[in-house]
Amino acid sequence: MGAFQNLMGQRFGRLLVIERADKTDGRVSWLCQCDCGNTKVTSAKLLKNGSSSSCGCLQKERTASARRLLTADLVGTQIGHLLVLQRLNEKKWGSDLFLCRCTACESIKKYTSADLKSGAVIACGCKSALRPKLTIAELEHKLKGMFPSGEVTVDPSSFKSASVVCNFIDKDYGIFKTSPRSLFARKCRHPKFSIQKRGEAKRTTMIGEKIHKLTVNRYVQGTGFVDATCDCGKSVRVKLGDIRSDRIQSCGCLKSEKAAEIIKDYNEKMGFDGIEVGKTYFSLKCVALSDDPQKAIYECECGKKGIIAYRTAVKSGHTSSCGCARSKALKRRMSDPDHALQIATAASRITNMIHWKTGRSIACQGGYEVAVVNWLNREKIDYDWQIVFKMPDGSSYRIDLYLCDIDKFVEIKGFWRTERSKEKWDWFHATYPNSELWMKSELKQQGIL
Repeated sequence: MGAFQNLMGQRFGRLLVIERADKTDGRVSWLCQCDCGNTKVTSAKLLKNGSSSSCGCLQKERTASARRLLTADLVGTQIGHLLVLQRLNEKKWGSDLFLCRCTACESIKKYTSADLKSGAVIACGCKSALRPKLTIAELEHKLKGMFPSGEVTVDPSSFKSASVVCNFIDKDYGIFKTSPRSLFARKCRHPKFSIQKRGEAKRTTMIGEKIHKLTVNRYVQGTGFVDATCDCGKSVRVKLGDIRSDRIQSCGCLKSEKAAEIIKDYNEKMGFDGIEVGKTYFSLKCVALSDDPQKAIYECECGKKGIIAYRTAVKSGHTSSCGCARSKALKRRMSDPDHALQIATAASRITNMIHWKTGRSIACQGGYEVAVVNWLNREKIDYDWQIVFKMPDGSSYRIDLYLCDIDKFVEIKGFWRTERSKEKWDWFHATYPNSELWMKSELKQQGIL
């Protein structure tokens, strides 16, 4: 921090330091007397760097001076084609309005002093009408001079003037729109022409170039693809942008080579170097090696032959059989009623209910079954749920409900999904006359719905 400087009695612009004041934002401040008579407290830093040289009166004077200059009396002044005639007692956007006469067409209009001073307006707009108009014959003549081979022509029915957009016809790309004045200035053709011209220039420079393992042979006209040859000898057609951005570096062989290296390193690290013919791994016996160096042919202990599996999967135990071991384990789990109920619940839209008497879980499929079980539990009626019967053809039929107290079987149905389900019910009803079908109407009669 610099040493304290006493500014008492010093002058900075219009400010005279008269005494020290309290600090402002942690900075040393001074009370100053302005030449206009006002006082102001300002920091020493602003005094010394010249940012503060008055109480604010200096800025006001400069603004007033600029405003007087802007609103100076322009009567009698010639600005372009406009002669200022009179100052009006009106303002627009904070600027005085002047009445002006255009010397080109003698029209009278109002303009602001800001527009007149800045040169934004120099005529009433009639000057463009005084220019000679472009005719369709002159336009066609200019087009022949610019495009001798007739690359671009004009649609005469759409032409109005040099500054109005009309239809031009490119012989290669069709109709495009622009004004004749813009066409003369840029000497342009259809927008697609310049885009394709730049693209073809970039593409032709890449023919014969080798990028990674691909050598560009030719560009497929009208597309973004190129024909290329890989180092392995395979020909491929790929997007030029994919080659430039390194997304594609080969025909696919490079990826296979990298994958083979990764698998080889993993096998060496985990000890899966190979599979021995004749040796048994879990339930699989290796009988021969496959054409694929990563696979082998196995025979399962259940008798199934010709199983092709990855060597690493067999040796690590990930593949231990043809699938029979998993089926056996699933059958063992399905023999447990509770486990079978869990699987059925997960496989379909089933609601689990509790028997009011036994406490066992009941799987209800559909809203009608849920309503019936709720009614039975509420009325404390003893029942059995989902009883299985064998049919003469060997298939099974599962009746929904058995009412123990009145010895009655009940089938709950909203509608028949298939003809087969209707046939099963007809057989059951004929075999067991003490059976009833409860559909929507019967459920309403009993007060269940």
